[in-house]
Amino acid sequence: MGEITVKRQRSDIPNTGGTATITAVSDLANAFCLSGNNRKVSGGWDSAVGTMEADDLAGTARLTAVDTITYERPSGAAAATARFDTEILDYTGAAGGPSEFIVRGRYTSGIISAGVATATVAISGVVDPNRCIPIILGIWTDEATDGANRGSAFVYLDSAIQATVNCGGTSGRVIVRFAVVEFTGSEWSVGHGRSTIGAHAFDQGSIGLVEEADGDTTSGTPFSVGNWDTACIFGQGKGDSLNDFNEAIADQWPIYEPYTGGSASYNLGRVWYQFHADHDSTLQTLFVHVLQHNRMNVQRMSDTQSLGGAMNVTIPVALSDMSGAFVIVSRTSSGTGTEYGRGWVNARITSTTNVELWAHRTGTVVASRIQVVDVSNLTVTRRVFTT
Repeated sequence: MGEITVKRQRSDIPNTGGTATITAVSDLANAFCLSGNNRKVSGGWDSAVGTMEADDLAGTARLTAVDTITYERPSGAAAATARFDTEILDYTGAAGGPSEFIVRGRYTSGIISAGVATATVAISGVVDPNRCIPIILGIWTDEATDGANRGSAFVYLDSAIQATVNCGGTSGRVIVRFAVVEFTGSEWSVGHGRSTIGAHAFDQGSIGLVEEADGDTTSGTPFSVGNWDTACIFGQGKGDSLNDFNEAIADQWPIYEPYTGGSASYNLGRVWYQFHADHDSTLQTLFVHVLQHNRMNVQRMSDTQSLGGAMNVTIPVALSDMSGAFVIVSRTSSGTGTEYGRGWVNARITSTTNVELWAHRTGTVVASRIQVVDVSNLTVTRRVFTT
């Protein structure tokens, strides 16, 4: 077993919120929740089929004790329970080890009022912001009329003492919860990239990677992953923030995957994004955080199943141990309307050879990109001397 253990939790949570008890992690400073949802919220109602609004899908999941996940949903959301799939990454290696990560804190944007798109959050304990990834633990919004863009957000670090949260839309309030995870181990590499507002008049493109935490590709130091088979992409992004325009199913989130359109060295410094052709948004910003480790193995799969309920995707090379891997999913969906639930999907690993995608409902054309990240080989190799 490696030095990172992955635990899994599926919970169906009412609009009053709730908790789940899990097998205890080693220490809150070395463990964090990873949303299994492509839009960092819930997958939708678990036992009812119908159109949802942004608040019905919204929610957060975070560790509040070594054995407890606490969930939040807007109290005004529909009463049907919403399904959360969560993975908990737990570093169990030695302090100062080459694969160590430290959770510097769990933070909230506070309530971002209607008409406001940005919040700054004071953080502490960070040594090197460039080695940090702000992991979104969920997005809460009380927007009850359409509002998919209001339920979208990204987070980045401005410095060692401040993070910035950006969300889409204008109607309704928003709360974004996130964990600042610093990958302190010597074998980790971290890159960041931010698109510019208005760059998405086309449905596809690429984002350059830099070393700096703010992802500014106009002035940052270029970052290369070295090998995409050992690097995973944490994609974030916000929808339009102009008078709640472009709230359709297809408008908010793209798929993310390694860029393949240039030379070998150029491709290692860029992430590809692509929306469905129904996408109309242009006043968006996308943000990617990339994590690389030479002993991490990343398998990538594509899938187009669009049925409601559970759908299975085979992992090409079987994992040695489920507890040594996690999954990241991104998905595009057709849909020029606001029949939400379509286009939202949860992912979880259910066996050494299978990823389950779970969706609230069917009815659109989808494309999913799945990253299965195997961290079972992240162990310290010790040399034994004999006389």
